[in-house]
Amino acid sequence: TPTTGTAPLAVTADAGASSDPQGQTLKYSFDFGDGTTTGPQASATATHTYSTAGTYTVKVTVTDTSSLSASATQSVTVSTASAQAPTAKLSVTPTTGTAPLAVTADAGASSDPQGQTLKYSFDFGDGTTTGPQAGATATHTYSTAGTYTVKVTVTDTSSLSASATQSVTATSSSTSSTPKYGNTVANNYSTSTHTSGYITVWRSAGVQAGDMVVLTLQLAGTSSGPVSATDSKGNTYSPVADVSDGSGNRLVLLSGVLSTSLVANDKITATFPSATSYRFGGAEFSGVTSLDADATATGAGSTFSTGAAPVSTGSDMAYAAVSVPVGTGSPTWSSGWTLAESQSVGSMYLSRAYQFPTGGSATGNGTATGGWLAAVATFR
Repeated sequence: TPTTGTAPLAVTADAGASSDPQGQTLKYSFDFGDGTTTGPQASATATHTYSTAGTYTVKVTVTDTSSLSASATQSVTVSTASAQAPTAKLSVTPTTGTAPLAVTADAGASSDPQGQTLKYSFDFGDGTTTGPQAGATATHTYSTAGTYTVKVTVTDTSSLSASATQSVTATSSSTSSTPKYGNTVANNYSTSTHTSGYITVWRSAGVQAGDMVVLTLQLAGTSSGPVSATDSKGNTYSPVADVSDGSGNRLVLLSGVLSTSLVANDKITATFPSATSYRFGGAEFSGVTSLDADATATGAGSTFSTGAAPVSTGSDMAYAAVSVPVGTGSPTWSSGWTLAESQSVGSMYLSRAYQFPTGGSATGNGTATGGWLAAVATFR
Protein backbone atom coordinates (compact mmCIF):
# COMPACT_ATOMS: atom_id res chain seq x y z
CA THR A 1 0.00 0.00 0.00
CA PRO A 2 -0.59 2.26 -1.81
CA THR A 3 -0.73 0.53 -5.19
CA THR A 4 -0.90 3.79 -7.19
CA GLY A 5 0.38 7.33 -6.79
CA THR A 6 2.69 9.99 -8.16
CA ALA A 7 6.47 9.87 -7.96
CA PRO A 8 8.16 9.93 -5.53
CA LEU A 9 5.84 7.21 -4.19
CA ALA A 10 6.55 5.51 -0.84
CA VAL A 11 4.99 2.04 -0.49
CA THR A 12 4.85 -0.64 2.21
CA ALA A 13 4.86 -4.34 1.25
CA ASP A 14 3.22 -6.57 3.87
CA ALA A 15 3.43 -10.37 3.68
CA GLY A 16 2.20 -10.88 7.24
CA ALA A 17 -0.76 -12.98 6.10
CA SER A 18 1.61 -15.70 4.78
CA SER A 19 1.58 -19.06 6.66
CA ASP A 20 3.31 -22.41 6.89
CA PRO A 21 1.30 -25.68 7.27
CA GLN A 22 3.94 -27.08 9.61
CA GLY A 23 3.91 -23.89 11.66
CA GLN A 24 7.54 -23.31 10.86
CA THR A 25 9.11 -19.85 11.10
CA LEU A 26 9.22 -17.93 7.83
CA LYS A 27 11.83 -15.66 6.26
CA TYR A 28 10.72 -12.93 3.85
CA SER A 29 12.53 -11.72 0.72
CA PHE A 30 11.13 -8.73 -1.20
CA ASP A 31 11.83 -7.69 -4.81
CA PHE A 32 10.33 -4.28 -5.68
CA GLY A 33 10.65 -4.73 -9.44
CA ASP A 34 12.99 -1.79 -10.04
CA GLY A 35 16.19 -3.56 -9.04
CA THR A 36 15.70 -3.05 -5.31
CA THR A 37 15.52 -6.11 -3.02
CA THR A 38 15.17 -6.54 0.71
CA GLY A 39 15.83 -9.67 2.83
CA PRO A 40 15.74 -12.51 3.56
CA GLN A 41 14.52 -11.10 6.86
CA ALA A 42 12.39 -12.08 9.81
CA SER A 43 10.08 -9.07 9.39
CA ALA A 44 7.04 -9.58 7.19
CA THR A 45 7.06 -5.95 5.99
CA ALA A 46 9.37 -3.77 3.95
CA THR A 47 9.21 -0.19 2.66
CA HIS A 48 10.46 1.33 -0.59
CA THR A 49 10.17 4.62 -2.52
CA TYR A 50 9.74 4.70 -6.30
CA SER A 51 11.36 7.79 -7.80
CA THR A 52 10.48 7.08 -11.42
CA ALA A 53 7.10 6.66 -13.08
CA GLY A 54 6.22 3.16 -14.28
CA THR A 55 4.34 -0.04 -13.46
CA TYR A 56 6.26 -2.38 -11.16
CA THR A 57 5.68 -5.95 -9.88
CA VAL A 58 6.44 -6.34 -6.19
CA LYS A 59 7.30 -9.96 -5.31
CA VAL A 60 7.66 -11.56 -1.90
CA THR A 61 9.22 -15.02 -1.41
CA VAL A 62 8.56 -16.74 1.92
CA THR A 63 10.83 -19.62 2.99
CA ASP A 64 10.33 -21.95 5.97
CA THR A 65 12.99 -23.73 8.01
CA SER A 66 12.67 -26.78 5.74
CA SER A 67 13.84 -24.51 2.85
CA LEU A 68 10.50 -24.83 1.18
CA SER A 69 9.28 -21.54 -0.38
CA ALA A 70 6.38 -19.83 -2.10
CA SER A 71 5.90 -16.44 -3.77
CA ALA A 72 3.17 -13.81 -4.24
CA THR A 73 3.10 -10.65 -6.35
CA GLN A 74 1.34 -7.27 -6.37
CA SER A 75 1.39 -4.58 -9.10
CA VAL A 76 2.22 -0.93 -8.29
CA THR A 77 1.69 1.93 -10.76
CA VAL A 78 3.66 5.15 -10.33
CA SER A 79 2.73 8.22 -12.40
CA THR A 80 4.43 11.56 -12.99
CA ALA A 81 2.97 14.42 -10.98
CA SER A 82 1.23 17.02 -13.18
CA ALA A 83 3.24 20.22 -13.38
CA GLN A 84 1.52 23.21 -11.76
CA ALA A 85 1.53 26.76 -13.09
CA PRO A 86 3.55 29.38 -11.23
CA THR A 87 2.00 32.10 -9.07
CA ALA A 88 2.45 35.67 -10.32
CA LYS A 89 2.62 38.61 -7.93
CA LEU A 90 3.23 42.23 -8.90
CA SER A 91 3.82 45.49 -7.10
CA VAL A 92 4.37 48.84 -8.83
CA THR A 93 5.80 51.91 -7.14
CA PRO A 94 4.60 54.56 -7.21
CA THR A 95 1.05 53.91 -8.37
CA THR A 96 0.18 57.61 -8.78
CA GLY A 97 2.05 60.77 -9.68
CA THR A 98 2.47 63.58 -12.16
CA ALA A 99 3.65 62.84 -15.71
CA PRO A 100 6.43 62.22 -16.58
CA LEU A 101 6.04 59.46 -13.97
CA ALA A 102 8.85 56.92 -13.46
CA VAL A 103 7.70 53.59 -11.99
CA THR A 104 9.30 50.29 -11.01
CA ALA A 105 7.42 47.03 -11.53
CA ASP A 106 8.54 44.25 -9.18
CA ALA A 107 7.42 40.62 -9.62
CA GLY A 108 10.01 39.22 -7.21
CA ALA A 109 7.33 37.72 -4.96
CA SER A 110 6.23 35.36 -7.76
CA SER A 111 6.93 31.65 -7.22
CA ASP A 112 6.82 28.24 -8.90
CA PRO A 113 5.51 25.14 -7.06
CA GLN A 114 8.14 22.95 -8.74
CA GLY A 115 10.89 25.39 -7.87
CA GLN A 116 11.60 26.01 -11.54
CA THR A 117 13.36 29.14 -12.78
CA LEU A 118 11.02 31.92 -13.94
CA LYS A 119 11.16 34.36 -16.84
CA TYR A 120 9.41 37.74 -16.52
CA SER A 121 7.57 39.70 -19.25
CA PHE A 122 6.20 43.18 -18.48
CA ASP A 123 3.51 45.14 -20.35
CA PHE A 124 3.15 48.72 -19.13
CA GLY A 125 -0.23 49.34 -20.78
CA ASP A 126 0.89 52.18 -23.06
CA GLY A 127 2.42 50.05 -25.79
CA THR A 128 5.72 49.50 -23.97
CA THR A 129 6.82 45.93 -23.17
CA THR A 130 9.93 44.48 -21.52
CA GLY A 131 11.18 40.87 -21.56
CA PRO A 132 11.02 37.91 -21.35
CA GLN A 133 13.93 38.40 -18.97
CA ALA A 134 15.54 36.73 -15.97
CA GLY A 135 15.21 39.86 -13.83
CA ALA A 136 12.06 40.18 -11.75
CA THR A 137 11.97 44.01 -11.98
CA ALA A 138 11.55 46.53 -14.80
CA THR A 139 11.32 50.32 -14.93
CA HIS A 140 9.29 52.60 -17.17
CA THR A 141 8.39 56.29 -17.45
CA TYR A 142 4.88 57.42 -18.41
CA SER A 143 5.13 60.66 -20.38
CA THR A 144 1.38 61.15 -20.84
CA ALA A 145 -1.30 61.48 -18.20
CA GLY A 146 -3.72 58.57 -17.96
CA THR A 147 -4.59 55.42 -16.08
CA TYR A 148 -2.62 52.37 -17.18
CA THR A 149 -2.70 48.66 -16.35
CA VAL A 150 0.75 47.15 -15.77
CA LYS A 151 0.84 43.39 -16.40
CA VAL A 152 3.56 40.85 -15.64
CA THR A 153 3.55 37.33 -17.08
CA VAL A 154 5.81 34.78 -15.37
CA THR A 155 6.76 31.58 -17.23
CA ASP A 156 8.55 28.53 -15.82
CA THR A 157 10.81 26.04 -17.62
CA SER A 158 7.78 23.79 -18.26
CA SER A 159 6.31 26.69 -20.31
CA LEU A 160 3.51 27.15 -17.78
CA SER A 161 2.65 30.78 -17.05
CA ALA A 162 0.57 33.09 -14.88
CA SER A 163 -0.11 36.84 -14.85
CA ALA A 164 -0.78 39.65 -12.38
CA THR A 165 -1.77 43.30 -12.91
CA GLN A 166 -1.52 46.64 -11.12
CA SER A 167 -3.12 50.00 -12.01
CA VAL A 168 -1.04 53.18 -12.33
CA THR A 169 -2.43 56.72 -12.72
CA ALA A 170 -0.27 59.52 -14.14
CA THR A 171 -1.85 62.95 -13.79
CA SER A 172 -1.36 65.95 -16.02
CA SER A 173 1.51 68.25 -15.11
CA SER A 174 -0.88 71.12 -15.82
CA THR A 175 -2.99 70.12 -12.82
CA SER A 176 -2.15 72.68 -10.16
CA SER A 177 -3.72 74.82 -7.49
CA THR A 178 -4.52 77.48 -10.11
CA PRO A 179 -7.85 76.76 -11.81
CA LYS A 180 -7.71 76.54 -15.59
CA TYR A 181 -10.28 75.94 -18.30
CA GLY A 182 -9.46 72.89 -20.41
CA ASN A 183 -11.96 72.58 -23.23
CA THR A 184 -15.47 71.56 -24.15
CA VAL A 185 -15.80 67.80 -23.67
CA ALA A 186 -18.79 67.30 -25.98
CA ASN A 187 -22.49 68.13 -26.37
CA ASN A 188 -25.58 66.34 -27.59
CA TYR A 189 -29.36 66.66 -27.68
CA SER A 190 -32.58 64.81 -28.47
CA THR A 191 -36.11 66.02 -29.14
CA SER A 192 -37.76 62.67 -28.34
CA THR A 193 -38.69 61.19 -24.97
CA HIS A 194 -35.78 59.73 -23.00
CA THR A 195 -34.80 58.77 -19.47
CA SER A 196 -31.10 59.04 -20.26
CA GLY A 197 -28.77 60.90 -22.58
CA TYR A 198 -25.10 60.83 -23.41
CA ILE A 199 -22.22 62.82 -24.82
CA THR A 200 -19.19 61.33 -26.59
CA VAL A 201 -15.69 62.65 -25.94
CA TRP A 202 -14.51 64.03 -29.28
CA ARG A 203 -10.98 65.34 -28.62
CA SER A 204 -8.12 62.95 -29.38
CA ALA A 205 -6.39 64.18 -26.19
CA GLY A 206 -9.37 63.01 -24.15
CA VAL A 207 -9.92 64.27 -20.61
CA GLN A 208 -7.10 63.93 -18.09
CA ALA A 209 -7.29 62.07 -14.78
CA GLY A 210 -7.35 64.56 -11.90
CA ASP A 211 -9.32 67.16 -13.88
CA MET A 212 -12.91 68.12 -13.10
CA VAL A 213 -15.72 67.76 -15.62
CA VAL A 214 -18.78 69.98 -15.16
CA LEU A 215 -21.90 68.72 -16.93
CA THR A 216 -24.96 70.77 -17.90
CA LEU A 217 -28.31 69.08 -18.49
CA GLN A 218 -31.35 70.94 -19.84
CA LEU A 219 -34.62 68.99 -19.64
CA ALA A 220 -38.11 69.75 -21.00
CA GLY A 221 -41.36 67.99 -20.21
CA THR A 222 -39.94 66.42 -17.09
CA SER A 223 -40.48 66.30 -13.33
CA SER A 224 -38.52 66.22 -10.10
CA GLY A 225 -36.48 63.13 -9.36
CA PRO A 226 -32.90 61.92 -9.14
CA VAL A 227 -30.33 62.88 -11.75
CA SER A 228 -26.91 61.22 -11.95
CA ALA A 229 -24.16 60.51 -14.46
CA THR A 230 -21.33 58.07 -15.05
CA ASP A 231 -18.90 57.41 -17.89
CA SER A 232 -17.27 54.57 -19.80
CA LYS A 233 -14.38 54.40 -17.31
CA GLY A 234 -16.52 54.31 -14.15
CA ASN A 235 -16.08 57.95 -13.09
CA THR A 236 -19.22 59.35 -11.44
CA TYR A 237 -20.79 62.82 -11.48
CA SER A 238 -23.12 64.27 -8.85
CA PRO A 239 -25.60 67.19 -9.02
CA VAL A 240 -24.23 70.49 -7.68
CA ALA A 241 -27.10 72.78 -8.72
CA ASP A 242 -30.69 71.96 -9.72
CA VAL A 243 -33.52 74.32 -10.64
CA SER A 244 -37.04 73.83 -12.08
CA ASP A 245 -39.68 76.34 -13.20
CA GLY A 246 -42.84 74.36 -12.40
CA SER A 247 -43.72 73.99 -16.10
CA GLY A 248 -41.73 70.80 -16.73
CA ASN A 249 -38.46 72.62 -17.47
CA ARG A 250 -35.35 71.79 -15.47
CA LEU A 251 -31.66 72.75 -15.44
CA VAL A 252 -29.09 70.60 -13.61
CA LEU A 253 -25.34 71.08 -13.13
CA LEU A 254 -23.27 68.01 -12.21
CA SER A 255 -19.55 67.64 -11.53
CA GLY A 256 -16.94 64.96 -10.96
CA VAL A 257 -13.17 64.71 -10.66
CA LEU A 258 -11.82 61.96 -12.91
CA SER A 259 -9.95 59.14 -11.23
CA THR A 260 -9.49 57.52 -14.65
CA SER A 261 -8.74 59.43 -17.86
CA LEU A 262 -11.25 59.51 -20.70
CA VAL A 263 -10.17 58.98 -24.29
CA ALA A 264 -11.82 59.87 -27.58
CA ASN A 265 -15.17 58.08 -28.07
CA ASP A 266 -15.67 57.40 -24.36
CA LYS A 267 -19.23 58.23 -23.33
CA ILE A 268 -20.65 60.17 -20.37
CA THR A 269 -24.23 59.10 -19.70
CA ALA A 270 -26.78 60.96 -17.57
CA THR A 271 -29.96 59.39 -16.22
CA PHE A 272 -33.00 61.47 -15.30
CA PRO A 273 -36.81 61.37 -14.98
CA SER A 274 -38.56 60.94 -18.31
CA ALA A 275 -38.17 64.08 -20.44
CA THR A 276 -39.61 64.98 -23.84
CA SER A 277 -36.27 66.53 -24.87
CA TYR A 278 -32.80 67.11 -23.46
CA ARG A 279 -29.64 69.09 -24.16
CA PHE A 280 -26.42 67.84 -22.59
CA GLY A 281 -22.88 69.23 -22.52
CA GLY A 282 -19.64 69.08 -20.56
CA ALA A 283 -16.53 71.16 -19.91
CA GLU A 284 -13.11 70.27 -18.44
CA PHE A 285 -11.26 72.23 -15.73
CA SER A 286 -8.02 71.66 -13.85
CA GLY A 287 -6.98 72.98 -10.45
CA VAL A 288 -10.35 72.47 -8.73
CA THR A 289 -11.59 69.40 -6.90
CA SER A 290 -14.71 70.22 -4.87
CA LEU A 291 -17.87 72.33 -4.75
CA ASP A 292 -17.72 75.64 -2.91
CA ALA A 293 -21.28 76.96 -3.25
CA ASP A 294 -24.18 77.28 -5.69
CA ALA A 295 -27.13 79.52 -6.48
CA THR A 296 -30.17 79.10 -8.74
CA ALA A 297 -33.06 81.23 -9.95
CA THR A 298 -35.92 81.34 -12.46
CA GLY A 299 -37.62 84.30 -14.07
CA ALA A 300 -38.73 86.04 -17.25
CA GLY A 301 -37.90 89.23 -19.08
CA SER A 302 -34.88 90.65 -20.87
CA THR A 303 -32.26 89.83 -18.22
CA PHE A 304 -31.36 86.80 -16.16
CA SER A 305 -29.44 86.31 -12.91
CA THR A 306 -28.50 83.19 -11.00
CA GLY A 307 -28.11 84.90 -7.66
CA ALA A 308 -24.77 84.97 -5.84
CA ALA A 309 -22.69 81.89 -5.05
CA PRO A 310 -20.06 82.68 -2.37
CA VAL A 311 -16.36 82.27 -3.12
CA SER A 312 -14.43 81.01 -0.10
CA THR A 313 -10.89 81.07 -1.45
CA GLY A 314 -8.76 83.39 -3.54
CA SER A 315 -8.65 81.01 -6.50
CA ASP A 316 -12.08 79.59 -7.27
CA MET A 317 -13.68 78.64 -10.56
CA ALA A 318 -17.28 79.64 -11.26
CA TYR A 319 -19.43 77.89 -13.84
CA ALA A 320 -22.89 79.12 -14.83
CA ALA A 321 -25.64 78.04 -17.20
CA VAL A 322 -28.87 79.58 -18.40
CA SER A 323 -31.73 77.67 -20.02
CA VAL A 324 -34.36 79.43 -22.14
CA PRO A 325 -37.13 76.91 -22.92
CA VAL A 326 -38.88 79.28 -25.36
CA GLY A 327 -36.90 82.23 -26.66
CA THR A 328 -36.02 84.26 -29.72
CA GLY A 329 -32.24 84.22 -29.46
CA SER A 330 -29.21 82.91 -27.61
CA PRO A 331 -28.55 84.48 -24.20
CA THR A 332 -25.67 86.92 -23.82
CA TRP A 333 -23.36 86.92 -20.80
CA SER A 334 -22.32 89.98 -18.84
CA SER A 335 -18.74 91.23 -18.75
CA GLY A 336 -16.39 89.00 -16.76
CA TRP A 337 -17.89 85.77 -18.05
CA THR A 338 -16.30 83.69 -20.83
CA LEU A 339 -18.65 81.75 -23.08
CA ALA A 340 -17.97 78.00 -22.96
CA GLU A 341 -20.71 76.69 -25.24
CA SER A 342 -24.15 77.57 -26.60
CA GLN A 343 -26.77 75.22 -27.98
CA SER A 344 -30.08 75.90 -29.65
CA VAL A 345 -32.73 73.53 -30.92
CA GLY A 346 -35.69 75.35 -32.42
CA SER A 347 -36.73 77.98 -29.90
CA MET A 348 -34.93 76.32 -26.96
CA TYR A 349 -31.56 77.77 -25.90
CA LEU A 350 -28.85 76.65 -23.51
CA SER A 351 -25.71 78.64 -22.80
CA ARG A 352 -22.78 78.05 -20.42
CA ALA A 353 -19.97 80.33 -19.27
CA TYR A 354 -17.18 80.45 -16.69
CA GLN A 355 -14.96 82.85 -14.77
CA PHE A 356 -12.24 82.73 -12.11
CA PRO A 357 -13.35 85.00 -9.26
CA THR A 358 -10.77 85.96 -6.64
CA GLY A 359 -13.17 86.54 -3.76
CA GLY A 360 -16.64 87.65 -2.70
CA SER A 361 -19.20 85.82 -4.82
CA ALA A 362 -20.05 84.89 -8.37
CA THR A 363 -23.35 85.76 -10.07
CA GLY A 364 -24.16 84.42 -13.52
CA ASN A 365 -26.08 87.11 -15.36
CA GLY A 366 -26.79 88.58 -18.77
CA THR A 367 -29.60 89.14 -21.23
CA ALA A 368 -32.19 86.69 -22.49
CA THR A 369 -35.61 86.76 -24.11
CA GLY A 370 -38.44 84.78 -22.55
CA GLY A 371 -38.68 82.70 -19.41
CA TRP A 372 -35.36 81.37 -18.11
CA LEU A 373 -33.75 79.06 -15.56
CA ALA A 374 -30.22 79.85 -14.37
CA ALA A 375 -27.67 78.18 -12.10
CA VAL A 376 -24.13 78.92 -10.95
CA ALA A 377 -21.66 76.82 -8.94
CA THR A 378 -18.28 77.79 -7.55
CA PHE A 379 -15.49 75.23 -7.15
CA ARG A 380 -12.21 75.27 -5.26
